Amino acid sequence: MTDTHPSRPKARASAFLAAALCLLAALPLWPQSPAVRIDGQADEWSPSALSRDARSGAEYAFRNDGRYLYVLFIVRDAKARASLDSTGLVLLAAAAPGKPERGVLFLKRAVPAEALIRWRESQGEALAEAEKARLRDMARHDLCLTFAVGAGGSAHGPLGRIDPENEPPSFASAEGPEGAVYELKVPLAPPDAVPGGLGLPPGGAVRVAFEWGGASRRALGAKAVRNTPRAERGGLDGVATPAQEFLLQFDPLSRPKTGTKKYSFRADVTLVAGR
Repeated sequence: MTDTHPSRPKARASAFLAAALCLLAALPLWPQSPAVRIDGQADEWSPSALSRDARSGAEYAFRNDGRYLYVLFIVRDAKARASLDSTGLVLLAAAAPGKPERGVLFLKRAVPAEALIRWRESQGEALAEAEKARLRDMARHDLCLTFAVGAGGSAHGPLGRIDPENEPPSFASAEGPEGAVYELKVPLAPPDAVPGGLGLPPGGAVRVAFEWGGASRRALGAKAVRNTPRAERGGLDGVATPAQEFLLQFDPLSRPKTGTKKYSFRADVTLVAGR
């Protein structure tokens, strides 16, 4: 994507900062895989690799390394962007035709500084007072959250890391004149090994579905947030994690707006052999 407008470098830098903050809020303690730098920018992706959905105008591209599926997803149309902002983006896939689909909800929300600080601390990050002061001085805070989506639209999360060898789904996003840019990273491992994993064997062809918009998917209401797999629960069975308690405090932020247009389409991707 090229940009010749003289006032846009500052806007681009601001968008990059927001994307970086979004990524830190999602996974503040662990580095990303070097296969793709998840920062909400499209500079690592070749424009020739992009495909386009005719109905929504969304552009997308895939990469994978046998462990993770990486996705670049760009939405330029104003109505499609409004729907994406409202409900977040759902990616679904099935291990074989006729098998139940599972996937991940990628949700970005603007939250107050104190909410972001509480979230990051709930994830085990020790924030110095100087860092808290810097966050409080910033005008916008984007919090990136991922949720495992199962059959029938059930959702579990927010997802956190429980295995030092495997990263849960993560993403970063940035917005600018070019559109809304999402970079996604989704583990191919089964969900019982990695929360949010797609359970897709490497080396095969897979059909991936993208969904966003509409008002039917209220995946982050209190009932759905409390319905959490054992690996994501607190020390006692059924006790809410700090992440769940955080969302329950700010539940109005997590509910989609009504009246947004619903979009969906499917695309095929070939997975490389595992490494």
